[in-house]
Amino acid sequence: AAMLRGRAAFIGLGSVFGLALWLVNFYVIAPIAFPWFLQASPVVQFLAHTFFFGTVLGWYLWKSHERSGLEGPAV
Repeated sequence: AAMLRGRAAFIGLGSVFGLALWLVNFYVIAPIAFPWFLQASPVVQFLAHTFFFGTVLGWYLWKSHERSGLEGPAV
């Protein structure tokens, strides 16, 4: 497995996590537990989960990891 290090790896993985979270929330949990959630625009929800949550999470984890002095994430 290739080693990805640095800001791009953390932000990319955070964005992928946000995308996965959107898929689970919008297409698995919402139809069962929160049917009114499906009335929201899927595009807006995708942007919110992927970029406004996942990307910010990746950046935050990168800054936290950078301060810790440890190696980057292995992918």
